[in-house]
Amino acid sequence: MKKTIEISTELYQRLGKIAETFENEQSVIKRLIDFYENEKNSDNVTLSNDKVLEQTRPPITVYRKLEEHYYPSNLKQFKLLLIETKKAWVKLSYEDGSVTVHEWNTLKFSETSDVRGNLKSGLLRHWREKRIVRADIAIAKNDLP
Repeated sequence: MKKTIEISTELYQRLGKIAETFENEQSVIKRLIDFYENEKNSDNVTLSNDKVLEQTRPPITVYRKLEEHYYPSNLKQFKLLLIETKKAWVKLSYEDGSVTVHEWNTLKFSETSDVRGNLKSGLLRHWREKRIVRADIAIAKNDLP
């Protein structure tokens, strides 16, 4: 048995925005009711103009490790030279293939300072957001690869 319902022009136009080509009002309303009944408790489902309702998922976070290379490669030796010279060079490589080179001045660096901690709180702060994939750190600029 069919029932006739009256809806406002505004609501009819809104239904029209959801409708697919050659889809009648009844099938649009049926899709909306199916959506509501099946997914009403889900926070990650959105309506789409496609016939099939699409699930939207939060973006996948890819955790990667930052490649760090020291020149000289022995971190203890590197630290001793850094204390002596009070300066190093840092070459940063980015996801897009670009590269930047920075002078790292370490005037207050001492035996109790942490090389990696200093870098991660300075030049490498927010390295993931900056899309840095590799850091080459050298005492002499010409030792950078």
